[in-house]
Amino acid sequence: MTKRWSDFLFAVVVRLICGLILGTLGGLIVGWRAILRWEAREKTAAIVFWFLAWAVGGAITAVLRIPRWQTPWYTRLSDSDRFQSLAANHDSQRVPPELYNRAAHPSPKQYQDFIAWLRQDSIADLRCVRGDESATKAALIIFFQRGFRAGLTEMELTELLPTALNGVGYSDAEYGNVVSTANTLDLQAIRSSVREGCQDG
Repeated sequence: MTKRWSDFLFAVVVRLICGLILGTLGGLIVGWRAILRWEAREKTAAIVFWFLAWAVGGAITAVLRIPRWQTPWYTRLSDSDRFQSLAANHDSQRVPPELYNRAAHPSPKQYQDFIAWLRQDSIADLRCVRGDESATKAALIIFFQRGFRAGLTEMELTELLPTALNGVGYSDAEYGNVVSTANTLDLQAIRSSVREGCQDG
């Protein structure tokens, strides 16, 4: 017999004894009036059955409440399993979009969450400055700055930008003007300024 089984059986015996005692005391506390009536009427069998039922119930309850980790069939997580579990939890955690960076948070879900946020936030910014060319240019620069800061590539951002522009509700003429404004941006300079800002931080 292994040590785990011997420890488990010892716990069962201890809990059985304690459960019998506590169950009997519980039966006495709950039914003392009925016990007195049965005693007066000499109903010994009823008294015995009452205490027996409470004692057995207490013992069964005590045994069933043995912690799972004390059972011999309980299997502890290995270090690798625990690491994988922690990694899965880390990947599922929500990262504030302002703090997202793909190198630090490689989870696909976190990436998709950031893309959705960047698109929606850019739509809101562009709607607020609709019709103002200089403010629209500033909003486009902010879009690319956020993307580069998060570790996205120029190609990813240029592919994402049309989906944001479509969400603003531009007319064909407005859409063309905004695209022209975006084409005038120096993306290399924007990326360099983001890198310099990260190094200074």
